[in-house]
Amino acid sequence: MGRFAICVVLVGCGGPAAEAIKEQPSTPLAKFPAADALAKVRSAPLKADGSTTTALDRWELDVSPPLHDAQATADDEKRTRVLAPRARVNANLACAAHELARMVASNKGTPPAHVRHWIVARCGGTQVDMQMASMRWQHVEKITDDEILAKSAGKLGTGNPPPEVQAGAAVARDGENAAVVLVLASPAADIHAWTPPKASDTAVTIAGRLRVNAEQLVAAVNQGEFGFAYCKADPGMTLPEFSFECPLASGDKSTWVELLGRQRDAVLAHDIASALVVREGETVPYEVPHEDAVPAADPEAFTRALFERINAVRSRAQLGALALAPEQTVTSSRVVATLINASLEGDVATTNTLSLALLAGWDVKGTIRFGDFFTGYQPGAPDAAAWMRQALQSPAGRVVLLEPDRSLVALGSAFTEKKDGAGAVVSTFSLFDGYDHGTDGGRVIQKLNELRAAKGFAPCPTTPIPEIRFALEGITANEPPMRGAKKAMNAAAERFPGKRIRIWAVETTSLDHVPFPDELLRATALPVAAAATHHKAEGGAWGQFVVFVMAIETPAMDVAGRPVTAY
Repeated sequence: MGRFAICVVLVGCGGPAAEAIKEQPSTPLAKFPAADALAKVRSAPLKADGSTTTALDRWELDVSPPLHDAQATADDEKRTRVLAPRARVNANLACAAHELARMVASNKGTPPAHVRHWIVARCGGTQVDMQMASMRWQHVEKITDDEILAKSAGKLGTGNPPPEVQAGAAVARDGENAAVVLVLASPAADIHAWTPPKASDTAVTIAGRLRVNAEQLVAAVNQGEFGFAYCKADPGMTLPEFSFECPLASGDKSTWVELLGRQRDAVLAHDIASALVVREGETVPYEVPHEDAVPAADPEAFTRALFERINAVRSRAQLGALALAPEQTVTSSRVVATLINASLEGDVATTNTLSLALLAGWDVKGTIRFGDFFTGYQPGAPDAAAWMRQALQSPAGRVVLLEPDRSLVALGSAFTEKKDGAGAVVSTFSLFDGYDHGTDGGRVIQKLNELRAAKGFAPCPTTPIPEIRFALEGITANEPPMRGAKKAMNAAAERFPGKRIRIWAVETTSLDHVPFPDELLRATALPVAAAATHHKAEGGAWGQFVVFVMAIETPAMDVAGRPVTAY
């Protein structure tokens, strides 16, 4: 997110035009609830997630999973139409319904969310917003599958899903018992089918079209035991269409890819799609690694154990340890149960408000440059190792926990009343404190020229304009960005008589997403200089970058030899 302003001065055309520019004070780019938004939230017991599965250490599909977006079979259509007549039948969800029905029929119960998610993904699905409904029938060995489906219709509590909802249904048997499962999903994006990568392939392309509004879309992929990488977006694609090239680690038989989207002016990113990419010919079961549990008697002990676990994993990944933000951890510990309960109940408004209020980091000491946020629910006896393992399955979890640039962490944990489940929230932060802006200008110009290359334009050459320092000094003196920008322009005008001089002041939360003005993304390659600093706008929770880009050019002349002012 960001915004920009522009000044132009043309020497020899009535004096510096910059003097007419209105100096607008900065306002926070990252919008958060007020600092007192969490004051009335009190500690609460964590609610169970509704899963009833006994310990599940391994699960393997007993059918060949269909490719993503494969055509549903006639049997898939027939079964699903009984339970969801209007919904769009989806082959991947039908495969997932079959596997989940096997679990229910064998009395393994309803699996927790992370297992359901794995099964949908292993069946080729990419949906993240899904619902499972099931019924278990006993002593039905003499009743046909069609009769069981008919008896289950109208009793699953799902109503009659509309056509935009995807669905898959199945019946599975275990001896004299049977189970019916219906899986429903409302995808946030239509993902195109991809070809399973070969053993030698170094990347996979995930492409599609958004169904929801988003101004920014990012994708990340797991690499190895602890690594992750961001996927490269195709710069020629414009949302809602998208395409990402995701690098694959050579030793990975399978890996997770996640797409996250942000709406305009939003801080929180939301899940768009998740894919389990399996190399050609590989069989990938669900397996829980055998490792020592890290049990905890109470939430405080769980928080301490999780903090130690995070830094132990970062050490194994050769990353620096995170320091604990103690005051923010106290706040997180008080709010975590209410937040996760709201998420489990589908209370989007409360979930977003509390998430944003925690991510704001009002109790963090220092100026926040960026932050990330992750919540997770671990079913069963509270175990920090199990919680961490589930978090690391997700590329988004790895971004939050294992981003090299992060230096601070705040945690909060809560248990269910029966201590048969643990929830935790983790916020990690990067600070401006000690940050060196020395290379920011080069990074900004590199990003600008990447965007120009995507349009087929020549790069903007770099030119030294030492006067840009006056713009940076203005920010240090707590002046509005355009005041220092005007000083820089006027000083440059004295040194470059007869030249057209421009300066753009850009405020952004990320140097990777600078909102460059259209003038810099046109065919003409202007000689430019860039520099950046940061400040904290009044009332803001985070700091933000202030980027200055200056350009100098020789103006066109009219027949009388006068500079042409129109541009």
